[in-house]
Amino acid sequence: MPDWNLDPSSPRLLGAVRRAAWVVLAAGVVGFFAVGSGTAARATLVAPDATVPAGDVPGFEQISFTVTPGPGLPTTFRASCALLASTAAQRDRGLMGRSSLGRYAGMLFRFPGPSTEVFYMYETPMPLSIAWFDAGGRWVGERDLVPCPSRAAGGCPHYSAPQPYSSALEVPKGTLHALGIGPGSVIHAGGPCIG
Repeated sequence: MPDWNLDPSSPRLLGAVRRAAWVVLAAGVVGFFAVGSGTAARATLVAPDATVPAGDVPGFEQISFTVTPGPGLPTTFRASCALLASTAAQRDRGLMGRSSLGRYAGMLFRFPGPSTEVFYMYETPMPLSIAWFDAGGRWVGERDLVPCPSRAAGGCPHYSAPQPYSSALEVPKGTLHALGIGPGSVIHAGGPCIG
């Protein structure tokens, strides 16, 4: 049987308490990194009228969309989720500084009426594709957008739609057709993102 000296000033007891404290601390640190801190490193978004969950992209909401594909394009009935840029400040910021969209299909730009605004890739490191849609959601054109290395916005190429449009969808380069977007397609946007 061990000889326990419960005197608080005992060096043996103090050593045992210190070792136990280090074991508990080490187990906590290992558990923290194994399980996670409880904060996900991902962006999530919600619809304008929904509650914004923790971890959202600051300054942006989310919106669900589906696509009625054009002839010869993949048919999908699954709703996709996009960042929503519906104010002038949000549209000006766009995807600047982002190198990933995470689980989001893209960013949907909404305008209050028919627009001829141009897009550019200043401080946007990821290659994108853009599709423009009229007020009825009908496809009016698309382009691939190349990151701009210029240190000034004025040094970047401008990308314009072939005719006035009411919304535009930016997605990672080359993914428009996988979403069913192309000539003859119609986008239907609105409501909360699911999942």
